[in-house]
Amino acid sequence: MFARLLSTLSQQLDETGLSVQVKKELQKAEREIHLHKMTWLRSESLFRLVQELLQEYHLKKQDVQISEEDKKFYETLEQCLLVTQCSRELDPSSTTARDKPSLLGLSKENVLSLLPPEKKLLACLNILQTLILVHRLQTQNELDRKKTQYLEAKCQIMILKIRMEMVKLQMDIYTPKKIAVHRTIRNTLESALMSEKMEHESLERKLSSFEILGQDFEALVKEYSTLRQSIENKKWALQEFSQYSK
Repeated sequence: MFARLLSTLSQQLDETGLSVQVKKELQKAEREIHLHKMTWLRSESLFRLVQELLQEYHLKKQDVQISEEDKKFYETLEQCLLVTQCSRELDPSSTTARDKPSLLGLSKENVLSLLPPEKKLLACLNILQTLILVHRLQTQNELDRKKTQYLEAKCQIMILKIRMEMVKLQMDIYTPKKIAVHRTIRNTLESALMSEKMEHESLERKLSSFEILGQDFEALVKEYSTLRQSIENKKWALQEFSQYSK
C-alpha cells in the first residue's frame, strides 16, 4: 500500500513537491513576469536614451549654434518626455486607491491633450530614429577601434611570449660548456681564415709581380717547362739504361 501511494504521488508531484497543475501555473507566471520585465527594460532604456539626448542638447547649445530644425526637435522631444512623466504620475495603478485625488487636480487626459500634433510626433520619431542610428554607428566604430587595440595588444603579448620561449630554448640548448666549445671552434676557424687570407694576398702579390714581366716572362716559363720535361725524359732514359746495363 505504501509503495502504491508513493507511486501515485510521484505521478502527481514533482521533485520539489509541487503538483503538475501548480507547476504549470508557476511556469506561466514566471514567463509573464519575464515578459513584463523585458517590456519595462525596453521602455526604461528608451526613456534613459531620450534623457541623455536632451542632456547633450542642453550642454551643446551653450557652446554651439543649434539649427532651428534641431532646436524644434529637441524642444518637442522634451515636451513629450515631460508629458510622459506626468502621465505616469497621474495614472493610478492597481496598487493605489481609486478615490485618491490626482496630482495638482489633473487627469491623464488633461496632460495628454498637451501633446504635439501627430504629424509633428511622427517627424520627431523619424529624427529620433536617425539619431539613434547615428549614435549606434558611432558607438560601433568606437567598439571596433577598442577591439582593434585589444587585438594589437594581444598580438604584442604573444610575440613577447614567443621570444621568451625562444630565449628559454636557447638557454637550454647552449649551456656554458657548449658555448665555450663553440667559441674555441670559432677562434680556430677565424685563425685559419686569417691565414688563408694572408696566403691569398701573398700569392696575389707574387702573381702581380710576375704579370709585370709580360710576354718575356711567359717565354721563360715555357722554356723552363721544356727544359724540365727534357731533364725528366733524360732521367727516365738513364734509369732504364742503368737497369739494362746490370
